[in-house]
Amino acid sequence: MPAFISYADADERLRFCNKALATFVGAQPKDLIGRPLRELYGEEVYRTLQPYAQRALAGERVQFQRRQARRDGGVIDLDVTYIPRRGPLGEVEGFYALLTDITELKRLDRMKSEFVSTVSHELRTPLTSIRGSLGILAGGVAGPLSDKVRSFIDIAKDNCERLIRLINDILDMEKIESGKMTFQLQVIDLMELIERTLKANEGYATQHGVRLQIVSPLPGAKVHADSDRLAQVLTNLVSNACKFSAAQASVDIAVSELDGRFRVDIIDHGPGISDTFRARIFQKFSQEDSSDMRQKGGTGLGLSISKAIVTGLGGEIGFETEVGKGSTFYFYLPQWHEPGAPPAARARLLVCERDIDTGKRLQAMADSAGYDSDLAVTASEARSLLKGRRYVAMTLDLKLSADDALLLMRELRADPATAGLPVVALGAEGEDGKLPAGGGYLGVVDWLSKPIDAKRLFADLQSIRRAGTRPRVLHVEDDADVRNVVATIAREIADFEAAGTVAEARGRLEREKFDLVLLDLGLPDGSGWDLVPQINSLVPPVRVVIFSAQDADHGREIQPYAFLVKSQTSAQRLIEVIQQAVRSAA
Repeated sequence: MPAFISYADADERLRFCNKALATFVGAQPKDLIGRPLRELYGEEVYRTLQPYAQRALAGERVQFQRRQARRDGGVIDLDVTYIPRRGPLGEVEGFYALLTDITELKRLDRMKSEFVSTVSHELRTPLTSIRGSLGILAGGVAGPLSDKVRSFIDIAKDNCERLIRLINDILDMEKIESGKMTFQLQVIDLMELIERTLKANEGYATQHGVRLQIVSPLPGAKVHADSDRLAQVLTNLVSNACKFSAAQASVDIAVSELDGRFRVDIIDHGPGISDTFRARIFQKFSQEDSSDMRQKGGTGLGLSISKAIVTGLGGEIGFETEVGKGSTFYFYLPQWHEPGAPPAARARLLVCERDIDTGKRLQAMADSAGYDSDLAVTASEARSLLKGRRYVAMTLDLKLSADDALLLMRELRADPATAGLPVVALGAEGEDGKLPAGGGYLGVVDWLSKPIDAKRLFADLQSIRRAGTRPRVLHVEDDADVRNVVATIAREIADFEAAGTVAEARGRLEREKFDLVLLDLGLPDGSGWDLVPQINSLVPPVRVVIFSAQDADHGREIQPYAFLVKSQTSAQRLIEVIQQAVRSAA
């Protein structure tokens, strides 16, 4: 028999071993019988085996893996099972040991892991470029498209998305099997996520002639979960419901609360699930065998992955079905009770206005535009506030008094701390009432007469916000195609600078100021992780967003603001993360 078999008694003395085991250790079976395991294995190896032996002698079946040195200097990987042997009265008399050589299986597993790593980088990166480029073309950035060209681009986009989903499913299953699936937990508004996911799947539903609708919302429901992973579960369940629904039918989503958990139901009105398929529906590569179901396509991985995600988030997933009437897939997640927290700080505006009532109205307008504000009714009060606080802009009443308004403007432009402060001048009556625009008074973004036009002031404040908060992003990425695509799709929210290597990024970080670093991990001269300590030491702080074909390594002490996998991240998601990261660092 090509397995190693032995039996040890309650005193951990060997009472039997087969010929394969004796040959492996270079002895005859009779020379091993009666010897203690400590003596046979040596002290170091015995210390690692003793806990398992004690568990077996306590009546537990134990299975584990270990490596064993060969006599020729090599090593062998072993799968070990200890099986208790009981006497007539149920007492444990000893344990059997079954050792199987899995060296070749381990080698194949390493080859598989290397292949998965290659797929991760060599396919995810170019597919990200292809998808982004097709999206740019479809959006008309390169010019108007004829109907024929647009149809071909749509075909290419659909097939690109199909390939990306297949690759992501295979890689997700690999992470599940290796225990490496990780989650970036945050507080999520469940209804917002559901609505966003349904919107993203409207096109797919339309292809199948199905409409998506929320039939039972639950406003205010919050869960502590991974937003992207939970959206993946919803997408899998909704897309399955669309595939198996009849044309003109609906897929209904209902959210309810039960015993401290939220339940999400995805309800279809399709053929239901056969009795023979129900027991294995959450198994990987599992699909209905009938030809009708085969026509629906798919890898058979979506439900298996969904179950792993929901379970990993502390939830539960299941289904209810009736043949001929339809199915309901549901999952439960624990409720999140958010503790009280102060609102996030907003940009601050200084309102310098001699009339208190007008000043308060201006503060209300600023609040509607997304600004906090302070009110100064004299130039002296404005000076005191400017010394103690940082403002992104200022409104100035020109009738504060001619001398005070002129003097305050001169002081603002003379002080390096406020020289670039945008000012909206208020109260001028036509050209004659304006402060001179030249001679050092640049920075007056608009001149408004009273009564104040709220829409125009709001537009001015929004313009100031865009001009003053446009982030500068260092994109550390060796693939020029990916850099160009990202810079194009996010061109409205940030200015992008490029670095293709670790060394180039180090130099730019030393010389220049950035609001955000978008970081790839696989670089020609090292890992993107090597840059994180330098980034964390920068003043003011700079956020890091990992955007890589590699998956998250949560064994590291350094945690980025967000970890995005290229082929799993839509253009809109990337834009949202960049905006949130810059806003949170402000």
